[in-house]
Amino acid sequence: MRPGRIVMLVLGTLSALLGLGLLAGAGAAGIGNYVQRDNGYFTTPSERYATSGYALTTPRLDIMAERGVPDAVPVGVVGSLMLSGSADSGKDIFIGVGPRSEVAAYLDGVSHAEITDVRFNPFRVEYRSVAGANVPARPADQSFWAASATGAGSSSWNGTCAPVAGLW
Repeated sequence: MRPGRIVMLVLGTLSALLGLGLLAGAGAAGIGNYVQRDNGYFTTPSERYATSGYALTTPRLDIMAERGVPDAVPVGVVGSLMLSGSADSGKDIFIGVGPRSEVAAYLDGVSHAEITDVRFNPFRVEYRSVAGANVPARPADQSFWAASATGAGSSSWNGTCAPVAGLW
């Protein structure tokens, strides 16, 4: 056998193995995506988050990425998002997506907690408590929310929003 044919055989075999590996990875990602989807949304486990303050916020939206969504995402990038929650014993709950600066100004001087880290296996959440003595105005009455939902006991919101707006 000529050396050129041997080289071509080795390169062809390596290419076939690489292709099979990529095909297996794509299949695993597809199965994982299918298993975790709920009505077209990628879901995380339902867990209990709590605060003794007026609000529970998160400064970043981490979706399947170790570093989360960058602060300066190109304007054309949009995503679908569904948020749901419930409050104890029929209390009202508010879910809102808004600009970081305006939400921070709204909560200035208000006692609240900020989620700094969440792990799901096993479930562990870390909070940063923010002290304050002010009582905030009703969040549903504020005009800066890009999207919001409110209700007694439980509420959910789903829709499309630019990640640039930030999640609070």
